[in-house]
Amino acid sequence: MSTEAQRTCPSCGNEFSVATEFCPICMLRKGLAGGIESGESSVEEAAKPTLERTVKRFEHYELVTGEDCKPVELGRGAMGVTYKAFDVDLHCPVTLKIITEKYLGDESARLRFLREARAAASVRHPNVASVFHLGRTGDSYFYAMEFVEGETLEKLIKRSGRLDVKLALEIATQVAAGLAAVHEQHLVHRDIKPTNIMVRLKDDRSVTAKIIDLGLAKTLDESASEAGISSPGAFAGTPEFASPEQFAGVGVDIRSDVYSLGVTLWEMVTGKPPFRGTAAEVMHQHQHAPLPVEGLKDVPQPVVVLLEALLEKDPARRFQNPGELLKAIPILAGAIDAGRKITRQRLQKTPSTVSPVGHRRPPARMGPKKISVARLPVTGSNLFGREEDIVFLDAAWENQQVNIVTIIAWAGVGKSTLVNHWLGRMAAEHYRSAQLVFGWSFYRQGTSGGTSSADEFLDAALTWFGDPDPRIGTAWEKGEKLAKLIAHRRTLLVLDGLEPLQNPPGPQEGRLREPSLQALLRELAAFNKGLCVVTTRTAVADIVDHERTSVLRRDLEQISSDAGAQLLRALGVKGDEAELRTASNEFTGHCLALTLLGSYLTDAYNGDIRHRKEISEHLAYDVRQGAHARKVMESYQSWLGEGPEVSLLRMLGLFDRPADEKVLGALLKPPNIRSLTESLIDLSPIEWRTILARLRRARLLAPEDPHHPGHLDTHPLVREYFGEQLRNQRTEAWKECNRRLHNHYRTLAPELPNSFKDMEPLFLAVICGCRAGLFREALHQIYIPRIQRGNACFAANVLGARGAVLWALAHFFENGHWGSPAEMGVEGQSLTPEDHLYILMQAALYLTVTRGFAAPEARTCYERVESLCHSLNRPFLLYSALTSRWRYSLWTDKVTATKQIAERVYSLAQEQNDARLMMGAYRVLASTLYFLGDFEASRQYALRGLEIWRSGGVQRQAEEVSAPAVNCLCFKALTEWHFGETDSCKATMAAAIPLAKDLNDMPALAVALFFAAYLAHIQGNCAEVERSALNLVELSTRQNFAVWLPIGAILRGWARSAAGDTDEGLAEIEGGIAECRATELLLILPYFLALKA
Repeated sequence: MSTEAQRTCPSCGNEFSVATEFCPICMLRKGLAGGIESGESSVEEAAKPTLERTVKRFEHYELVTGEDCKPVELGRGAMGVTYKAFDVDLHCPVTLKIITEKYLGDESARLRFLREARAAASVRHPNVASVFHLGRTGDSYFYAMEFVEGETLEKLIKRSGRLDVKLALEIATQVAAGLAAVHEQHLVHRDIKPTNIMVRLKDDRSVTAKIIDLGLAKTLDESASEAGISSPGAFAGTPEFASPEQFAGVGVDIRSDVYSLGVTLWEMVTGKPPFRGTAAEVMHQHQHAPLPVEGLKDVPQPVVVLLEALLEKDPARRFQNPGELLKAIPILAGAIDAGRKITRQRLQKTPSTVSPVGHRRPPARMGPKKISVARLPVTGSNLFGREEDIVFLDAAWENQQVNIVTIIAWAGVGKSTLVNHWLGRMAAEHYRSAQLVFGWSFYRQGTSGGTSSADEFLDAALTWFGDPDPRIGTAWEKGEKLAKLIAHRRTLLVLDGLEPLQNPPGPQEGRLREPSLQALLRELAAFNKGLCVVTTRTAVADIVDHERTSVLRRDLEQISSDAGAQLLRALGVKGDEAELRTASNEFTGHCLALTLLGSYLTDAYNGDIRHRKEISEHLAYDVRQGAHARKVMESYQSWLGEGPEVSLLRMLGLFDRPADEKVLGALLKPPNIRSLTESLIDLSPIEWRTILARLRRARLLAPEDPHHPGHLDTHPLVREYFGEQLRNQRTEAWKECNRRLHNHYRTLAPELPNSFKDMEPLFLAVICGCRAGLFREALHQIYIPRIQRGNACFAANVLGARGAVLWALAHFFENGHWGSPAEMGVEGQSLTPEDHLYILMQAALYLTVTRGFAAPEARTCYERVESLCHSLNRPFLLYSALTSRWRYSLWTDKVTATKQIAERVYSLAQEQNDARLMMGAYRVLASTLYFLGDFEASRQYALRGLEIWRSGGVQRQAEEVSAPAVNCLCFKALTEWHFGETDSCKATMAAAIPLAKDLNDMPALAVALFFAAYLAHIQGNCAEVERSALNLVELSTRQNFAVWLPIGAILRGWARSAAGDTDEGLAEIEGGIAECRATELLLILPYFLALKA
């Protein structure tokens, strides 16, 4: 029990620390009740914590107190608190750094503290604060160092806005001199920034600067792992001032400090650091983004050259040590005084770099090392009215600051045709110095509504770009790997038809569903030596923050009436110019519709434009899904009649990718498929080519693909139109086609494939089998034994192909409606109730993993599982389903409703008398009762859960989203804080995060990080809130935790606001709250509104 002084709340009678200026229980209850009004602060500014113990004297050093009788605190670090003190023997002020109370008894922390003191004491220089005593009082270690008069450089910059250039250079010179002394002792500071530099301006306008706080200093012979990230999100340094190599987790040397000094100099002369944003964004920018030199327009040119040299991302191109910098600064100062410009060669011996502003200079090479564009769609050669769009793409390729271009338009407007035409021009010029060219169409790889997957693209791209094992890593890590392989060479990457992998209209509209693609595009937006061109129907929400900087968006308009008239004339349409322009306007300049119209009029009416009226009079106004093109296809179909051409188009409607000769052969082999293939059987080669030629002339079939002879493809709108006809009007033929395709695909793969490429035919076999009504065969002969390999979940866990698994599972449900398993198959192929239970649990698991545990589709599945478990007497699966329903209810429903489900979970666990179930049930009750405000009951249940855990022999269940033991530790810590047991609270919370890491349980780690930030907030520890929130954001981004990402952003925003960055902090809070509202995360919304207030 803590010995801190307590006071009693007049409202609820709760006792809490005098160091806290609000009652936490009242605040929590008010927040949960939604009683916080706009403008009313739910958490008043807490006073800085007083010294964590009552000791006022450490050996012969006595703490100095201020007017409030509290010790004068000079600063706080990760491990220690710094106070102003008085040396009673020498009668002079000193600075005393004392190890914080929470690290007492932590041997590794004690050793780090001692290392810090000894490192600082080894350096003796006028520009480094001297350490002259290391001592111990009781259990507390401390060290004494020189008391530096003045203020931190950060305060001077805030007070001045920006510093005079000469003053800034003088401070930089003194800091470099201090770093030279640090370097002589084979040390690296690792945290050079304005808050760690003390400055004193004297009356004679001279300045003295000293480096303070060597808390992160390391010797050069320490292991590289200590230099950067050692665990998810754990970072040594300050992101705004850290070097690129610190983020990379590789060994750092003094050149890292030189980079940090460059960032500090930038802030001195501009008032702001070069890179700003969330911590994750700043990390990306330091590693990949060009310097924003446009912000240096008022800075003398020699200083700009110096900053470019200091802030090189490659350490080999910087000054190699502080001594080189000290030699360069006088040359620089002389150039400024004389009003001369200076070159990089004059300033530094290493070669100069190309300025990030301007255009790329093509290297002397004839063409790319590798080219792969075979997976892009084949389009027509005619292009009219797109001259400005071609110029736009040319400029984007030449502009070094542009990393991604998005071409956005509705179906059939001509996105792919434009990009293919531009690629043709690029190819004629050897791709204008591109080293690698890679294109991929997500329509050409296959699409299926909301369950499309990026797995095939990821596997193929990683292999093509040279990754040794594409199976290694999470989806996010694979996207990062691919980005690094692409971005560091001058690569032209084309991603065509991205919309199948984006969320439809709604709260998450345009956001990518695949973490791998999120990571890829975010990384490329931050840094890319080449260019990524994306075509899609919807703006990519994941990179919208980079628009107008490194990402350019081009909304492709319908072509003009003049261009439409040109297109019609090129297709053989006859008529005067005015009529052709009118026809173009009637079809709203829609490229595909005009192309089909021109071909149709040429075939059916010898090109007479006047016959367009039979189509145009029936046009719909909504062109977003190609309504005009559909009307032309309808007319074309009537003209062609029920012949082989229409039958072939209906066959192509079966596929979501180009069809090769073998798969077409499986459909065309005897016996014929009634109402479909009669007219296509026994055709001679000449007759077959005649049919293809007629469809290509009509633009209903894509031109022949030189990369894949014999493959047949068509526009997605044509596929959809004729595919719907086959499915809805010729159902038996559609089923027979899918039965044949099922048998064809299942034989293409090895019995037990070990790569995604080999596994893909099995996914197609499952999909076609389900469409044919062969549900049991698809489930028991392919999905369970060959795709998932029983309980091993091979495709999902080993190959990481969760998206593809979910895509296949969707076909076991009626029309893809989760929660409604298919009822009727062909004879002997209907799914049993046990089968329903299995596919529902599989679907719920992967929906939760990919879309978050607040996904309504997962809840729907678990509700059906609950009813099936009752009828099939499956209590353990019932427990899992109830726990998942409880979790969904906890986040999105009233807590009183959640309590009813929690009681059912507990009752079921008692009936089964199973330790694992009881531990999970205790976790459920501890969570629910805490949020109902019953802290004592919550604590008791948390303790019971931990008691079972500590007894040993209880393993985590596969169906559990997060480990109950971690949750129990979190709620034990929370209730301890509410009862004033601060020491126990800190110790308990400190154990939760390591346990989650030991279990490799990322969902549990997210829970622990959130509660660590929450506790730090109510304790007023702004720095700890920011650290935990940053770690939570990093983890959630990498693991695609949709629930935790906005929560981490809100907490990070509060920390930034509390630290003085109010505008950006509030923007981050408001963005997070909006996302929580959109996903109906109601549980802690009042608390977040309180943070905003």
